[in-house]
Amino acid sequence: MPRRCKDEWRGELEAEQKMVTEKIRALNADINPNPEEQHIRGAGNVDQAANRKQVFNFRDHVVPDAMEQMKKALAGVQLVASEVSRRNQNNSFIDALLQHATGRYEKRNFNLSHTIRKEVAPNFKGMFLPDEKYAREVLERVNAKTGSRIWKVTVIVWTIDGPLMIGGTQDNSQAAAGVEVVIWRQHPSRHFVAITADTASVRKAKNT
Repeated sequence: MPRRCKDEWRGELEAEQKMVTEKIRALNADINPNPEEQHIRGAGNVDQAANRKQVFNFRDHVVPDAMEQMKKALAGVQLVASEVSRRNQNNSFIDALLQHATGRYEKRNFNLSHTIRKEVAPNFKGMFLPDEKYAREVLERVNAKTGSRIWKVTVIVWTIDGPLMIGGTQDNSQAAAGVEVVIWRQHPSRHFVAITADTASVRKAKNT
């Protein structure tokens, strides 16, 4: 692909991702006016690390129909979850990042996500989480391998109060010109999927 066309495509993708993030922030605003504080209404006076761990581990589990409620909220602002990276749940965070990085929300990136996992933590057997020690290196490698400029990854979960944005990870080398992307941490699977406005690609993926 000629560089001019590639740059135009990258710019269009990043503009869409910025729009998606703005819509998610609007959904989040009523229950969490300052997402940088990673505050959970009703959680009491706990530090940020404990607050974030609470969300990743069980906060959204208290909502029996969290999946359907989140899908309905996303549809209400013309957004959708990719929901295609299901073969290896432990790599779902990497798969979701690769979908954002490439703009191919219909594509399964299992081989590349496996390669990145082996490069970052060859002996780690568990699920990669966006707030763990490996997350930043994963993001840096995704950017390096795809030419993407993802600066910040924000995770959204469904809580008893509604959709909540919480901290993820970031690649500071991309801070000047990079883009923020949003990933949904689902319940009950603990699966991570990309949030996008590219509904045509997602429909194609679900039908293949």
